[in-house]
Amino acid sequence: MIVLGYNGFSRVAELFGRLYGHTPESVDRHNLIGHDAAACLFVDGRLVAAVEEERLNRQKKTSAFPALAIRWCLDQAGLDFDDVDRFAFGWNHDEEYADAVVTGVAGSPEPAEARLRTLTTFGELYLGAIGRSALVEDFTRSTGYALPDAKLVTVPHHHAHLACGRLFSGAADAAFLVNDGTAERNSAIMGEVRNGKVEVFDRFTIDAGHSIAQLFGAITRYLGFVPNNDEYKVMGLAGFGVAPEKNPLLGE
Repeated sequence: MIVLGYNGFSRVAELFGRLYGHTPESVDRHNLIGHDAAACLFVDGRLVAAVEEERLNRQKKTSAFPALAIRWCLDQAGLDFDDVDRFAFGWNHDEEYADAVVTGVAGSPEPAEARLRTLTTFGELYLGAIGRSALVEDFTRSTGYALPDAKLVTVPHHHAHLACGRLFSGAADAAFLVNDGTAERNSAIMGEVRNGKVEVFDRFTIDAGHSIAQLFGAITRYLGFVPNNDEYKVMGLAGFGVAPEKNPLLGE
């Protein structure tokens, strides 16, 4: 089986810019969904090509649709779009996700005008970029290949992180913790992989509203660094500080 994985959106910068008061050029690309756009190609379970779009379009942290990266991967293997069995996208903003967002906003204590504004913004973003039909349209518009809907697999974002870690570690059965800024709705999941099946322990799931990583990003910005990019610098500098009191957990 031939699987092409990819990440990136052609309209996200434009939509985020217009909906949140920026130009496509001034919008903070570090915080755009789809940042670090890339593509990879697996043939019969073996990775044969992978590249980030920024290496080809020369735009750091790009969230643009990875048309160049996709073409490069296919060329490396001497393949074309029709040869690919599945196109895997590392986000799954399905109808269940959309319903949950609408229900959450509609039931919030915000004034009616604010709720309507939020729902309108979400609707434009969902229909214009992140929903399934928008993904198919984006692929076709960006590559010229009419992507069959049946060939598109939208992978829950945390599961994409899990697959990357597990496959490259070589582990068969394993426990896992995926702690991201935010995926579709959650910030962190925990569970185990046993006999090739993934089980998520729901009681340990952390929703996006309680994201430790988002808090870390906010502190990173407060300290004058770029959030969603420079957290590693803050972690490195922390080692040079003197804690006001000893952390008992560090000795365990």
